[in-house]
Amino acid sequence: FLDYYATGALDVDAAAEVVRGIAEGCRQAGCGLIGGETAEMPGMYHGGDYDLAGFSVGAVRRGRVLPQNVGAGDVLLGLPSSGIHSNGISLVRR
Repeated sequence: FLDYYATGALDVDAAAEVVRGIAEGCRQAGCGLIGGETAEMPGMYHGGDYDLAGFSVGAVRRGRVLPQNVGAGDVLLGLPSSGIHSNGISLVRR
């Protein structure tokens, strides 16, 4: 798992608590927290606001590639974005 934490000004205690929660979630899921990124973006976030994102990577054997056994009645969730999220956000804002 990799995480991304962005804030206006880094509050080390708050960020550490977030990372502890991510690490616990990884422990429960049986995956490793292998890295991440922390960004201070004072023009984007104010007060204690922060943006948190994460994703998992992995490998799968041929023949086990998804989708498998997908059919009527299965549920697919799509979540709306709150806006542009990018490592190049300062360029996107121009």
